[in-house]
Amino acid sequence: MKFRILFLLTSFFYTTGSFAMFCPNGFNQINEGDTIEQVQAQCGSPASAKRFVDERNQPQEWTYVLPIMPPPNTLGSNPGTQKITYDFVDGKLVNMTNNGIGVGSSPACGTANIQVGSSIDDVKNSCGKPNEIQKTNMVGPSGQNPPPNQITQWNYGGSTPATLVFENGKLKERQ
Repeated sequence: MKFRILFLLTSFFYTTGSFAMFCPNGFNQINEGDTIEQVQAQCGSPASAKRFVDERNQPQEWTYVLPIMPPPNTLGSNPGTQKITYDFVDGKLVNMTNNGIGVGSSPACGTANIQVGSSIDDVKNSCGKPNEIQKTNMVGPSGQNPPPNQITQWNYGGSTPATLVFENGKLKERQ
């Protein structure tokens, strides 16, 4: 009997309501996964809105052509260049090559050590804009290319400013 009571009490705290959020401008409740229309009905219109396409979920290959740093005490030598490629899937680095040879990590773009698992933003912050970006079309289960994620950000002002982020029309997070 004690086990049943304990189970009922603990399960109360793990209901979907415990993952709810409040509107930035009041105490109306919204939930992850709510549609834009549901959130607007609860929270009203935002002070500003921004829409963009997030293509980080699409496989990409970034190519950099970088000078090879000469060894110390070799003034005047021109050692050439190296071609670094980074392959991303779902915004994460899954493969990298240096002059066609697979490597697990590389400090080629300065002091940061880029490695498999790094994010697109990590590579961009360390290496800058690549010389070339090739995007690969993904084929989903239906044989169609899935569309890139449509991101909508609603900004609310006031005493506690907040941003609501929607992915493909569904509430994803509050920032």
